[in-house]
Amino acid sequence: MALVAAEASYTYAAGTQYASDALSDVTLSLEVGELVLVVGETGSGKSTLLRVLAGLLDPSSGSVTVDGLAPGDGAARGRTGLVFQNPESQFFAETVLDDVAFGPRNLGQSDPPYSAQQALRAVGLDPDVFGARSPFTLSGGEARRAAIAGVLAFEPRYLLLDEPTAGLDRPSRDAVLSVVKDARAQAGVLVVTHDPEQFLQDAQAVVVLFRGTQVFSGAPSGLLTDPGPYLKAGMQLPDVIRAQLVARERGAQLAGISFDPEEAARKLLQARRGAR
Repeated sequence: MALVAAEASYTYAAGTQYASDALSDVTLSLEVGELVLVVGETGSGKSTLLRVLAGLLDPSSGSVTVDGLAPGDGAARGRTGLVFQNPESQFFAETVLDDVAFGPRNLGQSDPPYSAQQALRAVGLDPDVFGARSPFTLSGGEARRAAIAGVLAFEPRYLLLDEPTAGLDRPSRDAVLSVVKDARAQAGVLVVTHDPEQFLQDAQAVVVLFRGTQVFSGAPSGLLTDPGPYLKAGMQLPDVIRAQLVARERGAQLAGISFDPEEAARKLLQARRGAR
């Protein structure tokens, strides 16, 4: 069972003189417990892909299925949750608790306020402190976490996040990363990001888009074997990877390449000691 896109394409204003191909034959799969990254420069089709996966847009060709069901099928309702990059675009209720409880209430859950309280606790927001506040008074990091809570509250099997750490300071970014890690206990998580370095070491797969086309799809380790498609798409390898690749090109005998900065530093230090 998985969220699957099979050769999914999407054209805006199809059939008119303004037609614009945003996606072309994108294929990916997301299972519960997995972390999949979608990367690419601005205009590569990342946001369109999210909307197609969430069922907000129907693919012009190809297909999207949620556990074998079409996104519009009533039985698939609530299985996929999307958190937009700008949290304020999702807020509408007078209080944080009411906003987070909307999903469970709309899906007919038995105790929406309880589900909302649990979701707020899961993202590190005490419902006794934040529940009665207006969502529009939250800081950037608090708002991002409240928006994620609003999706977690209805317990989706697949969580789609659009630039979840963009524009956040270090403490807020770390808090969101912790939420993403914990969410994988009950859901598959797909993250669209311009900053993949913070997610790579935990990801099962990376999808690289360039002008709407999928130019790479596979395990993060594949980027080390052949970074060409990644670079062609306008992306840069994380500094931690580039440092190790440069060291290896200069003769350092590294015991593998690591995405973790601390582990990479140990490998580089060991290689330096071995060269003496």
